[in-house]
Amino acid sequence: MAAVDITVPEIRRLFDLSGEKALITGGGGGIGFAIALGFKEFGASEIALIEPSEEKLEEASRAFREKCGYEPLTIVADVSKKEQVEKAVEKVIGEFGRVDILVNSHGIFQWMEAEKMSEEDWDRMMSVNLKGVFLMCQAVGRHMIARRRGKIINIASGKEIRIKDLINLIMKLMGYKGEVVYTDPRPGDVRRHLADISLAKKIIGYSPKTDYMVGLRRTIEWYKKQLIGNRGHVG
Repeated sequence: MAAVDITVPEIRRLFDLSGEKALITGGGGGIGFAIALGFKEFGASEIALIEPSEEKLEEASRAFREKCGYEPLTIVADVSKKEQVEKAVEKVIGEFGRVDILVNSHGIFQWMEAEKMSEEDWDRMMSVNLKGVFLMCQAVGRHMIARRRGKIINIASGKEIRIKDLINLIMKLMGYKGEVVYTDPRPGDVRRHLADISLAKKIIGYSPKTDYMVGLRRTIEWYKKQLIGNRGHVG
């Protein structure tokens, strides 16, 4: 692949978040924490992290202080519980005055064979991975609708990448026998996406494209023009 001729100032201009205020679920670690750090690095003025684990939030706060000298707002909450979600969002709005960006990153899955999974474990996974996203979108979406401005980013499994198969392969190489239950349910994806469209229409005044692959192709073409132009190709 040809070298990309782009400077750090150009990258910062493309992804400038100066003054933006963000709320991130699952911000105590993993993808959510990495996104939170990236947002702050690119100019976000305020960051709030929601996480069910107080210990993870303490670790995240400590890492934030060490890396960027900033103390994020941290809230212990279970995103599958409506009352906790609404109280958490109210606290963030009270502290920040608004939420410009919501990132739903929190999710769980079970390391067990499907035939051994209990109904309670299944229900818990559905409540967090699906219901939790809906409740967060609903609570924050109301404020964004009132302001006619806002961005919601939902982190989910790739549709074309068989992540479950990859995990099972890794586990088999490690000597684990059986299937790993990993799911971000496809019917749930449909409902989640429809909820996204409904909110987006009210926040920004129009419905985004619903074809994932069309959007992906257009995104790739845009990045080609912005980052590479005629100097190389995306492989």
